[in-house]
Amino acid sequence: MMRPDNRISRSCNRSRRRASGLALFVTLVTLVVLTGLVYGLVSRISMIRHRQQYMIDYQNARYACDSGMKYAMVSLNTLQLNLIKRKDEPDFSDLFIKDKAEYEQYLADWALYKQQLAMEKAAAEGGDTTKLASESGLDKDLFKGLTNLIKTGSSSDDPNTQTSDSVGDQTDLMALADPNSIEIPGPYGPEWPYVTKPLEFELGDAKIRIEIADENAKLPLVWSFTDNSDLRRAAEDSTELFCEWMQMNREQITDLRERLAVIAEKKAFSLKPKPVTVSVPAPANRTTSRTTGTGTGGSRSAESRTPTTINVQQQRTAIAASSDFVRLLTSSLIDLESLARPLPNTGKRYEAPIKYLGLWGATQVNINTAPRHVLEATFLFGGDSIEIADGIIKQRREKPFKDTNELQDKLYAYGESIRKALPYITTTSNCLTIRVTARCGTATASSLASVIKNDKTIQTIAMVDTR
Repeated sequence: MMRPDNRISRSCNRSRRRASGLALFVTLVTLVVLTGLVYGLVSRISMIRHRQQYMIDYQNARYACDSGMKYAMVSLNTLQLNLIKRKDEPDFSDLFIKDKAEYEQYLADWALYKQQLAMEKAAAEGGDTTKLASESGLDKDLFKGLTNLIKTGSSSDDPNTQTSDSVGDQTDLMALADPNSIEIPGPYGPEWPYVTKPLEFELGDAKIRIEIADENAKLPLVWSFTDNSDLRRAAEDSTELFCEWMQMNREQITDLRERLAVIAEKKAFSLKPKPVTVSVPAPANRTTSRTTGTGTGGSRSAESRTPTTINVQQQRTAIAASSDFVRLLTSSLIDLESLARPLPNTGKRYEAPIKYLGLWGATQVNINTAPRHVLEATFLFGGDSIEIADGIIKQRREKPFKDTNELQDKLYAYGESIRKALPYITTTSNCLTIRVTARCGTATASSLASVIKNDKTIQTIAMVDTR
């Protein structure tokens, strides 16, 4: 039989173990709770610091963005819109329709062509073969063989040698041509639609990028709600052709036309808007008289002025109509998100309908700077749009058009069609967009302004600040 004192001892041990386990459990729970509280406190402090730092960064970015916009506006006075000759350069006119594979092949073809031109030049000039080979980065024998291939069709100096080795040398030439070295210039030199190379610089802790683009190189969407009933059908067909080029489906095209019809009800477009006179309330003073008594029992007359308002007739400037259209086209009346959706299979390039649509005040298309689908959509107002667009693209690579008279002379076979479209085309751009983007830390501030530049006169159409 178990002794009572043993039972009591075991019972006390069990009680002590239970008490120790309970204390350990309470300690663990307390540590978990404290850890959660500390983590929550640290997270909240970190969030507050991040928010405060973002506010500081955004203020710096916004200040830098405003400063960049002021600088860009001032620099416009000295900006020269000089078109370049692009005879031996790849053309930008059809890039919008090329997918990734076609674009890469296009670059590869031009890389090979440019390398052949360089070899032809070296073969024609002769000179020190060793020096020329060193400059080109090729082995001396390979360079000599390639220049002979370009000059005579054989990589050997011996005229009796068969040209069976020309295939191998042609392969070497293709391997030498680097597609990554090819840049496709726009009409002004930089990438389309820029009129000058984007400028990047730093202001304090902020990095600023200024982009100036040619708005006349795009299709003005305001044509779609013209006030000329005779041209309304052509304007609708022009927009529809553009949408088809940009791979928009029938539902998207119908939605866009319905939205444009809503805008047309609010304000119709005219190529030559008439001055509009509006009544503006202005303060005025009206004089009245009142009689007051005097200390001697007499009276005297006093004047008092009572403020009132009168309507003053003011005339709106012609550019005010463009500002109205910009507000309408960039409002929720247009589904800009759908238009900004990129086309499929374009790789790193950004190709979307909004990239080629003029929303910022342009009313004419510059035939020297517009891509193919914009040209074809423009000349639907006159006819023969495909032939005229193709003729313009071929001619402007040799030499840009000086004026529309030269266009009619060069493409005289389509003179009547061109004359019908003359109100919608130009050879010099005057509508520009300025996009300034400033980044500071994690914050970004951006502003976009559209202006009309005539000689040294700058008129602002609209200015929008975005985050």
